[in-house]
Amino acid sequence: MTTILTSPEAIDSAQWDSLVASSPVASWFQTREAYRFFGSAPGYKALVVGVESDGQLRGLVVVAVASGAGLVGRLTARAIINGGPLLAPDIAESDLRALLDATIALCKKCAIYTETRNYDSYATWRPVFEAAGFEYKPHLNFHIDTSLPDFEARMSRYRRYKVRRALREGASVDENRSPSELKDFYAMLNQLYKQRVKRPLPEFAFFEQLLQLPSAHLFLVRHEGKVIGGTLCVGLEGRTLYDWYGCGDREVSKSLFPDTLATHAAIAYAANHGYSRFDMMGAGTPDDGGYGVREFKAQFGGTLVEHGRYLYVNSKPVYWLGSMVIKLMKGKQ
Repeated sequence: MTTILTSPEAIDSAQWDSLVASSPVASWFQTREAYRFFGSAPGYKALVVGVESDGQLRGLVVVAVASGAGLVGRLTARAIINGGPLLAPDIAESDLRALLDATIALCKKCAIYTETRNYDSYATWRPVFEAAGFEYKPHLNFHIDTSLPDFEARMSRYRRYKVRRALREGASVDENRSPSELKDFYAMLNQLYKQRVKRPLPEFAFFEQLLQLPSAHLFLVRHEGKVIGGTLCVGLEGRTLYDWYGCGDREVSKSLFPDTLATHAAIAYAANHGYSRFDMMGAGTPDDGGYGVREFKAQFGGTLVEHGRYLYVNSKPVYWLGSMVIKLMKGKQ
């Protein structure tokens, strides 16, 4: 018998943790810790949907619903399943379909679309997603195997040179949880998002709360006592470290390379602390040939993968209107 569960109280915690441990598509973003975080983070609310078969948890989704205030907030509200659904390796197609249908029904009430951002391959289950009304959207990413000791040898010669040059010029990098230096990092990140990324950035309190989690790691680059770059990661212990937010001061000397130094430090941390993979969390779409971030990430020795995204539009007219609002907001930044 298949049962749909739509509250965290209804989902057995031990079974949730066990599914994270056994699922081939597990990510930090589908853990109990992630659910609690998104449930309390400013600008977000968290939903959870589980599917049981004969009393056993077979699949689960943690949905992070991002929205703002007022009419604009409602027109741009989006339901994101970061990492993709958490699925048992042998989940029945009927159970997955029930999980997806229940997720769609729940998200329709609070978002203009529902999207899975896949960090692993869901190709086996693609027909089930499409039958439920999801559209596949190609999207690239880089995975770096950190289970092997030679990750540096797989980096491009130019990236290795940049790391050596930055250290020789007096830059340093370490893991840090200082609230004052987090503010410096956030100020740089905020400037990057306004000037180049042109997408909404969560408010500072989001990062304050995130850094309190044991799974979060902030690597900061300094030069002459000043923070000049960094990267903020979250990790699923023993499996994957995710490169979530990163930036570098573009005004500093061109010999310091803060973005390269921060990324290198995070990869080294993954390699030295039992993570088997470093996930660079996105490298654009295949048809975006001028995507500079992809060129940057390609030089760290990872494997280019295309696990894509699945998109379900809850209301086409509202989705179109929301897309126009987002374009106007980007133009004003």
